[in-house]
Amino acid sequence: MFDVEALFARQFVPHDGGYLYYPRRSAGGKLVTESEYQELKATWRSIVGRKGRRIAVAILVLGVAVSLFSNGLVRDGAWIDNAIFGGVVTILVVRLVWASTAPRRLVKGRPDAAPPLPLAIRKELARSMVPWPMIVLAVLVGSAIFLFIVSGPLDTTGEWLWLFGSGTVSAVYAWLAIQKYRDR
Repeated sequence: MFDVEALFARQFVPHDGGYLYYPRRSAGGKLVTESEYQELKATWRSIVGRKGRRIAVAILVLGVAVSLFSNGLVRDGAWIDNAIFGGVVTILVVRLVWASTAPRRLVKGRPDAAPPLPLAIRKELARSMVPWPMIVLAVLVGSAIFLFIVSGPLDTTGEWLWLFGSGTVSAVYAWLAIQKYRDR
């Protein structure tokens, strides 16, 4: 739906033969050299690129295989399935979080090379990272769920929660679309 490699690259602002990376909202820009940037990009690509996706699928297939094998050995193996599923999810999430926080770990302790970005620019940058297909999909799906729920009787707390949640998602992403269109 969107290019995660391009989203990763948008975190870095070209500056003085290198790049600026803003690790937090209120932090100044930290200088990242071209070679460090290329290394970070290569690491990110190894996790979310073609090779990284193959590794993720292999981990998932291995988890399913171990689950099927263990169910043949243990009579009441539901807990094993839960443990294997939890382990697979944990491994995949840890790999992704480790790669996504690599720039922050790299610049930790470095002095600021640029002042913090103003709030308006930070917001515009954040909006630029949300792709249009995701915005359109969120508005359409949220609105469809909202209309489906509101067309019937609202008898349970769950229906009210779905109504509130889907309406909120639709409204937030519609507002995001308006703001993103204004940024052009």
